[in-house]
Amino acid sequence: MELLEEIHNKITKYESMYSTASITWLLEAQDWFSIHNCRLSDLLADMKQDYNNYYYLRKISVAQTTQGFMNEGATKGKAETDSIVANKTKLHQELETQGLAYRIELLLKQVNILINSINQRISYLKVEQSNMMKTNTT
Repeated sequence: MELLEEIHNKITKYESMYSTASITWLLEAQDWFSIHNCRLSDLLADMKQDYNNYYYLRKISVAQTTQGFMNEGATKGKAETDSIVANKTKLHQELETQGLAYRIELLLKQVNILINSINQRISYLKVEQSNMMKTNTT
């Protein structure tokens, strides 16, 4: 997904620059991550909704297929097993969407940690800058 790649690229850039970055650059990075954090939250909500949709569609499809196999004379156990196999594409879609939702959720948590880290770094640099000004004036 484009948004995830964009965020990963910005994290990589931050990782290479954080120790030498100016307060202005850090503030801009903090704003960028905050804005994209909102977009990531929206994406996560959509992915969780998609996951739930795939889950219930699969469950309904498995139940219908099971009933169809039973109507054809299969035993309940065989019908359920065959139905799961017959609906493997739906299961794959569900699991793929669930995996992506988990990945987005973890990235969202990491971006929140990163925003806090940037905030601490800005505070530290401001204190350091203030101390340097005091030292230069005395």
